[in-house]
Parts: sequence; C-alpha cells; structure tokens
Amino acid sequence: MSKHERLARLMKIMTLIKAQRNLHRKDLARKCEVSVRTIQRDIDTLSYAGVPVFWADEGYEIMPDFFLPPMNLSFEEAFHLVLAAEAFSEDIDKSKRQTIETAISKIIARLPNETRYRLEEILDEGIEDKAIAV
Repeated sequence: MSKHERLARLMKIMTLIKAQRNLHRKDLARKCEVSVRTIQRDIDTLSYAGVPVFWADEGYEIMPDFFLPPMNLSFEEAFHLVLAAEAFSEDIDKSKRQTIETAISKIIARLPNETRYRLEEILDEGIEDKAIAV
C-alpha cells in the first residue's frame, strides 16, 4: 500500500466519523475495506497527528470545532439534497455511486448538529418513507 492510499484512507475515516455518529471500528473497516486492526492503527495515527478523535458512548467522534464551521442549510434543504442524490445514484455504476455517497457524507458532516442528527435518523429509518412527510 502506498503512502497516498493510506493518507486517502485516513481522510476517509475522518469524513466518515464526522458524517455519522456511532461508528465502530468494524463499521469503519467495512467501509474502508481493511481490517479492524488497520482501522485501530489509523485511529491511533490520527490521534498522534493531533486530530481530536475519541470514543463517545457508542462510537467514534471528532471534536466538533476541529473542522470548518457548519454549512448553513436548513433541514429541508439538506433532506432534499440527499433525496436527489439518492435518486440520481440509483441508475449509475458502483464507482460513481461511491463518489456521490462520499460527497453526501461530506455535506452531512458540515451540517449543524441538530440538522445532522435529524437527517441521520431519517436516513437510518429509510429515506423513501420520509420523502412525503418533509
């Protein structure tokens, strides 16, 4: 594995942790397609590099003020953006779908906490069922 691949994975881990609450090492390993042990080494590397990553209640988190300030999207704007991306990604190949999922994760990670938590709850339950209610 090259240094570039590891750096990309470290960035992906930070993005995933910031975008989703309650991610365990096993979840991160599956999403990054590496072993749980590799994820633990990567988390240790991030901590050593000064990234404030820590275990909170049920998963990893990064201190909220470590990144740029949140995006100023309303819940409805964020929800419909994710809904549009989901609809668009249904008919494209896997590599492009992963690109869209990464972009959406980055957007979700930059939302204010209340909006992000509300959106995550809906995504966990299934976005299709909630589209009419919003």
